[in-house]
Amino acid sequence: MSTSEQGIVRLVKMLLRGIRTDHPIDPEQAAEHFDQALKTLDLMYVHDDGAGYIIDGVDPVMFAEFTDDGVSFDEHHEHPKTLDVIHCALQTLTHMELQTLLPDDDDSTDDLEWV
Repeated sequence: MSTSEQGIVRLVKMLLRGIRTDHPIDPEQAAEHFDQALKTLDLMYVHDDGAGYIIDGVDPVMFAEFTDDGVSFDEHHEHPKTLDVIHCALQTLTHMELQTLLPDDDDSTDDLEWV
């Protein structure tokens, strides 16, 4: 195994321990967004309150739990779509962070109505 392959393996192992964000997120909304992203990979995310199993057909891929500060993975094993699942989780957290940073459009129009 080359040094670059070792680096990738180490990175994947690190990401499988969990991904954190500095911006608070809504775990249920994040889980719904994650579920939609996984559907593009023909995977399902069966969850309750932001925690559940990623399933490929009838085979469980891994357990994922969204919290107010990120996502953690558990009960994972080798699967051809593991990196894709991690990618979906990163996209979900980025999306959720952007939602907290964007101003609420309704508030900005209300402030200008009196002018």
